[in-house]
Amino acid sequence: MWDSSAEVGPSMQAGEYYSIRNLRTKISSGGYLEGKMQEGEKITKLDEDQLEDQPHLAELLKRKVEWEAEMNATGGVHEFPHQLIAEAEENRHFKCTVEVVHISPKDDFTYLYVTDYTSRTDLVPVAAHIAPPALSDRVVRVELRDAQVDTARNLEAGDYIAIRNLRLRPSAGGPLVSGRLGGARLTGCAARCDA
Repeated sequence: MWDSSAEVGPSMQAGEYYSIRNLRTKISSGGYLEGKMQEGEKITKLDEDQLEDQPHLAELLKRKVEWEAEMNATGGVHEFPHQLIAEAEENRHFKCTVEVVHISPKDDFTYLYVTDYTSRTDLVPVAAHIAPPALSDRVVRVELRDAQVDTARNLEAGDYIAIRNLRLRPSAGGPLVSGRLGGARLTGCAARCDA
């Protein structure tokens, strides 16, 4: 919030509803939607007891009730669809079952390379020492941070894991995609291939 909206911002409270006119949005460098607001006089607090003049608020409240019912039914865990990596849409979370191909620890993060053996032409390239050329369009580089890194320490190449909240997003703002996890950790290891 900038200019006169910066004066309004501190008085706004979580759990209250506002109309914010002339909000500008853009995609951040991290791939998330973010907004910018300058004019404080275009921020209006709404009253959920007076919905007759606020059709957008009425629809928001309906969606909130539906969402709360879904969260209560699933124990508060949003269920993303299980998909093959080849079927996944860019910037949409999904679940998948994959084999760990390689783990590459860095100073403050780790790259986890995984495959479900389906092909995509828009994956970031993978070095030959990580995966053979036959898998070059079948391996996803997944960036792990914070507690996700701790979980990766227990993984080995050949492990089969379920990932609950993977998202393929553009890497370095280009047309190629890599993986990013939502949430604090990976889900459990299903099995280890010792053959």
